[in-house]
Amino acid sequence: MGPRGKNLGDGSYDAFAQGYANTQQDTVSQLSTQGNTVRLVLNARQTNGTSQEFNVTYTVENGVITHGTATPIG
Repeated sequence: MGPRGKNLGDGSYDAFAQGYANTQQDTVSQLSTQGNTVRLVLNARQTNGTSQEFNVTYTVENGVITHGTATPIG
């Protein structure tokens, strides 16, 4: 099995992981599924006290996330 997060976004795994470097806590809300699609809202609280929300969509096939995107809200 490859590195976790390898199918999320369009960049490298290192770029994906770096995006969480200053994240203190993630909170998931509004979780829903339809077929192979999972949708949720992610609130990312940063180490400097600020927060940002994202609309997140994952595609799951045979128990594996095959694609995912996160779009900032606001």
